[in-house]
Amino acid sequence: MLKIRSITATTTLKNSETKPFKSLQKEFDENGNLLSEIKYNKDGEITSRHYNIYNDKALLEKSEYVDNEHETSETHEYFYDDNGNLIKETTDFGQGFLSVFVFEKDFKNNQIRIIEQDEDDEIEETKVQTFDEDGNLLEEISYNDANKEILKTINIFDHNKRIIKKEEHDLRYKTVQIHEYYYSNEGLLEGIKSVNKKGRLLNWVKIEYDENKRPTQQTSMNGALISIEYDGDNKRKEKHLDAGGNVVFESELELNEKGNVIVEHSPENIIHYTYEYFD
Repeated sequence: MLKIRSITATTTLKNSETKPFKSLQKEFDENGNLLSEIKYNKDGEITSRHYNIYNDKALLEKSEYVDNEHETSETHEYFYDDNGNLIKETTDFGQGFLSVFVFEKDFKNNQIRIIEQDEDDEIEETKVQTFDEDGNLLEEISYNDANKEILKTINIFDHNKRIIKKEEHDLRYKTVQIHEYYYSNEGLLEGIKSVNKKGRLLNWVKIEYDENKRPTQQTSMNGALISIEYDGDNKRKEKHLDAGGNVVFESELELNEKGNVIVEHSPENIIHYTYEYFD
């Protein structure tokens, strides 16, 4: 299978005399890791830049993001132990604002403690995550700066390692949301039901598939709808409607024989994607 070296997007604005322009450029390494992502406006100006640097073990060491339109920036740095386990992450928002995440792993109990600190090394929040032997998240507990438990999430999986129940406890407001997941005999997710701690229905989501096990429709309790239509294996139309039946998103995709999007149609524009592959 050929690996992607770069992706270039060229945008044509509908109902406009603006000439087609390069709107996106992505570069990857041979491991499939994103090296850079640059976005442009119709005048050829860079609107945002994103660069990643990896070490000799293909682990992400530094990530820089600059948003020229909103004049914001973020720099993330990642630190690992000799075994490649993440032990620290820093996020510099500029102007002296810094967040530090320290990761403490307890291999015996399959736990990770994530400690968030500010630029003065003051603890802002701590999370304790517990996993099963397959790496599935079983429980996550969040503590505030006073080490008081404020949030708790519990996940339950079936023998096929599929999530079947999620409990979200907000101990600050004493609220509970319980999400139950339902699957078909073929293992496809068919529905999600959400209730509060008293069993009152909060929401439901239903998902339908075609004979090729591709999702075709998703409906929600409030009437919101997502529909997907397929024309063979290389064309797909997707439409999102809100509860009032208004179209909030609409697109038509054309894919190449590798399954990559080559043309994206929307009411506002047409985007063509070209790919360069490693030999």
